[in-house]
Amino acid sequence: MHYHLKCIAPSGFDLIAVVPSSRSRVGVHPLASTLARVPGLEDKLADVLSAGSRSISRSSPISNGYECDRTLVNGRRVLVVEDTVTSGAHLQSAVAALQASGARAVYPLVIARHVDSRRTAVKRVLHWADLPENRWRIDRCMHCAT
Repeated sequence: MHYHLKCIAPSGFDLIAVVPSSRSRVGVHPLASTLARVPGLEDKLADVLSAGSRSISRSSPISNGYECDRTLVNGRRVLVVEDTVTSGAHLQSAVAALQASGARAVYPLVIARHVDSRRTAVKRVLHWADLPENRWRIDRCMHCAT
């Protein structure tokens, strides 16, 4: 995040929302606790997303999967952070809830990703990523290509 927040959210962001866990959790989400320890981010964290009226299935994002605090989100630029993505349904549902609540801009960021290496598309990406010229480096991202 230190190297590439400007690549992810080029116009900046006003608040950070963490995608809630799909299982019931008591207390603060561990990802929110971690982000609160990053200097400069602690006062941007906002607990604006909660479970909606319908549960989100594994691979089908829905518009009412999350509810959002409109008073905190309306007109603001939101960095929405997810700790794990398999299909993207929860992240896409969170983005939809933020947009429906009037967010001026929403910038999704995934901190981790579950990789199912049995999928053909994933196999191609893993093969590409394994080439020496494409190996991951902290100073290079897909947005800025540097």
